[in-house]
Amino acid sequence: MISEKFYVIPPEFCADLTSLTLYEAYKKANKDNMDSLAIVTMDGAHRYTHRELLNMIDLASGGFTKLNISKNSRVGIMLNNTVEEAVSLLALNKIGAMSAFIDVSKSPSDIACSISKLNLQLLIIDESLLPLEPIVNKGNIPYIVVNQTKPLKNGVSFAELYKWGTEVEVVSVAFEKNKPSVIINSSGTTGLPKPIVHTDFSINSAAYKILCSDFSMNRENVIMKIVPSFIGLGLITTLYTSLLSGTKLVLISCSTPQQSIFNTVTFTSDFPMLRDCMGLGENAKLLMFAAPMYYKIMCDKLDCFKDLSYMGAMLAAGAKIEKTALDLMNQQLKELNCPVGICNGYGQNEMCGAVTLNTNSANKNGSAGIPVIGTQIRIVDLETLATLECNKEGLVLEQSDSSFLCYEYLEEETEKSRITLPDGSVWFNTNDLGKMDEDGFLYITGRVTRVIVRFDCKISIDSIEQKIKSHPAVFDCAVVGVRKDEVEEIPVAFISCNESYEDSDVKMILNEIQASANSLSEMEYPEHIIVLKNLPYMNNGKVDYQALQKEAERL
Repeated sequence: MISEKFYVIPPEFCADLTSLTLYEAYKKANKDNMDSLAIVTMDGAHRYTHRELLNMIDLASGGFTKLNISKNSRVGIMLNNTVEEAVSLLALNKIGAMSAFIDVSKSPSDIACSISKLNLQLLIIDESLLPLEPIVNKGNIPYIVVNQTKPLKNGVSFAELYKWGTEVEVVSVAFEKNKPSVIINSSGTTGLPKPIVHTDFSINSAAYKILCSDFSMNRENVIMKIVPSFIGLGLITTLYTSLLSGTKLVLISCSTPQQSIFNTVTFTSDFPMLRDCMGLGENAKLLMFAAPMYYKIMCDKLDCFKDLSYMGAMLAAGAKIEKTALDLMNQQLKELNCPVGICNGYGQNEMCGAVTLNTNSANKNGSAGIPVIGTQIRIVDLETLATLECNKEGLVLEQSDSSFLCYEYLEEETEKSRITLPDGSVWFNTNDLGKMDEDGFLYITGRVTRVIVRFDCKISIDSIEQKIKSHPAVFDCAVVGVRKDEVEEIPVAFISCNESYEDSDVKMILNEIQASANSLSEMEYPEHIIVLKNLPYMNNGKVDYQALQKEAERL
């Protein structure tokens, strides 16, 4: 492949990585460095070596066993960048149970719907999210509370779980290539909630791809855990791959997007001082894997930085940064002695994260990068599925050893996600439009499905429409996405009401929807609401979205 010349030789422990469980792989990768620092909180108050972390994992696996969690059990995880994410993932993996990471950015009704469909035996929940528990836990699933500081009426603390673990000796389950291991319960490529099932094989394959990049994930360097773990970039690319490589992992507090951004900028600007006082290594480089929003805000606050010569990698994923904006941002960073540029990446949770990457040594601004090791990209004609030449726009298809197993309980949707070409080969259908240049760099040019990207999350336009239409006052509703800037789109809603409601009632209608079971999340709430007597329709009776799009773009 063209891309292979841009990647590095992976560490020795990667030789049999894809034939090990996640627990076995982590234990093997760090067997000679058990007393090295593994995870530290951003305030430096809590530090864990690999030996300490492994002990916590082993105790937790015993505690889970005491709670009758065993092979193929399902455990939901609702946490905000805590050490218990790593402990839970690997402890459950040790006993063969499945970890289901819940998207806590959704509305309570969406979270409750996700939990109800997963057939969970246990919930692990951050204390800060406890007010949500009675709302989203309709099935009264037993739960364990992380960061517990107050007496619990129900549930147990992680401290109790560790105590129970001393009473049980656990034998690790054997590796099985196609055994379900992790569920990433996020939006997927369509914006609609789908439980994405991965195996140890697909996750280890994805980790291998990142370890072959030139982002210097190694024991000398430090990486920030910014992205939440219900997203592949947060769970696999950052958390798990960092543990495998021994890259010191700093947990950035992320209870709200605003707090996460503030903490990230603060830690990055203070890194030269913090790496010394926190014992991270006086020559350590800082690696940053985050959504484009973080880099945009970082460049808006460059007066917070004096020198960025300590940056080792800056990977942007989750949304596209346009070439003009990226050129400007990279120039600004270069003036502060930043030795690396912002590298756009592209991928899906179905693929465990990245399928293409710009790297430190191969970076074309405006592109999504080159295919990672073990991944193939093909651009085909939308109608004929014929493979297109370089620089011809078409449908983006992917093949990768990190591909997901299925959408849980959604056989038809799983089948729809794959497409068979005339030559008989089967590919994952991204529903994205794009093209590849002569050097093998991918450029994403649009989407086939009705999804917008807001705050670096994929939001289903259809879902917003359905929730608004659920109100009895709404006769019809159509939602379109309008680009707010280079990296963010906003939803604009056009509403026609039943005759008994006046135009002034629209705000009341949306407030009532907010208070109902079909509540709109903050990211789904339309930035503009236009009331029309009648929506425009085409001759076939369907809404004329093209006309509404033009109207929205004039706002």
